[in-house]
This record gives sequence, C-alpha cells and structure tokens, in this order.
Amino acid sequence: MGAVGGTLTTLTNDGVISGGAGTAQGAGLLNSGNIITRITNSGTISGGSYGFVNSAGSAITTLTSGTGAIISGLTYYGVYNGGTITTITNGGSITCGLIGVANVAGSILTTLTNTGFIFGDAIAISGGAMTTLANPGPA
Repeated sequence: MGAVGGTLTTLTNDGVISGGAGTAQGAGLLNSGNIITRITNSGTISGGSYGFVNSAGSAITTLTSGTGAIISGLTYYGVYNGGTITTITNGGSITCGLIGVANVAGSILTTLTNTGFIFGDAIAISGGAMTTLANPGPA
C-alpha cells in the first residue's frame, strides 16, 4: 500500500507479491495506517523478513488465504498484526523463520480460522487481544 491513511475496499492477489530483506521493506505486503476491507490471496505473498504486516493504526476486516495460497516471511513472521484484523481465514500455508502468526501488544485479532498449515514456532499472542482461534487443520 502506498499512502498512509487511505482506504481500500478489495485487494485480490492471484499472482506473486514479493518484498526484499530488511524491516518494513522486507514485507511482502505492508499495511501502514490504512483501512482495508478485504484481502484475498490465492497466490503468494512473500517477504525477506515478513510475509504480511498490519502495523499499528491499521485495520483490515477480512484476510483470506485460500487453498494452495502462500504467505511467507523468510526471517521473522508469516503474518504480523500490530493493528486490528477482524478475521483471518487460512486454507493455504503460512510459513516463516520464526512465528507463523504474531498478534502483538495493543493489537486486536478477533478470529483466526486455520484449515491449512501454519508453520513456525508458534501462533503468538503477545499482549494482543484474540477472541476465537479455530484450528481444525487440513481436511
């Protein structure tokens, strides 16, 4: 996302979104201060450090990663939430070097449903709020 403080209704990825190594520059997809209604991933979102980052002050209603889709952060996190995400639904793979899904202090992740794979050391709720975690695993 470009401008800070913008609004995006729908972002659909059927291909590859990739970022290099480093901090924010190392994110495949970075939401910094924006409001996004829906992100749908059926391709690959990858970064050298983070697959997907939702920073403090940012909001996403729905992040859906379908069967066969990949969100990958090589060094640190697959999904890093420092803002607000209402729903994450993962039917694909979230991979990382450290934490699969991180919900950090001051953040809100209402529902995380995983019917795919989350690879990494953990799903970390480090001071953030989470209401529902459903992990029935792959069908």
